[in-house]
Amino acid sequence: MIRSFKTRFGAMDIDDSKAIHFPTGMIGFPQETLFVLLEGKPGRAVSYLQSLRTPGLAFPVIDGGTIGDGYPQPNPTELASGVGIDTMEPAVLVVVAANGSPPTLFANLLAPIIVDAGERRAAQVVLDPVRYSASFRIAPPVARAAANNDVTAAPDAAAREANNANLADSDAA
Repeated sequence: MIRSFKTRFGAMDIDDSKAIHFPTGMIGFPQETLFVLLEGKPGRAVSYLQSLRTPGLAFPVIDGGTIGDGYPQPNPTELASGVGIDTMEPAVLVVVAANGSPPTLFANLLAPIIVDAGERRAAQVVLDPVRYSASFRIAPPVARAAANNDVTAAPDAAAREANNANLADSDAA
């Protein structure tokens, strides 16, 4: 079923079959159990996880794979299994926020979103707060891509390496 839906991005038609069910909601939003992923144009770093219950609620997210090698730990398959999502290839989304001028991008690495795209189920999980931060500064190439939301290319290997270095620094702290 396709329904017309007004969001902060304007009116759009949303196919119910694209809805992602969060059985326990998002952290801080337990009543928000249905979302749709609004993907940007090809090559854009930021997508939006749009609530289907509350039109004004959308979380900016990036692919967790852009954060760095080894994120998250435990690995996504173990995290998925731990929250009752049975998939061998879960996607990982990370909520981001831009702050300052020029914008600096921060990612909530403490609470990634694990998604089974095939079954359209997801859960936000909380990781080790000693290892991960809710306000991890993203390396500049990824940050520019996400904060400006107007890039023509996805984050590159250099950005991943910079984030790997930042993750290593935060592990050492």
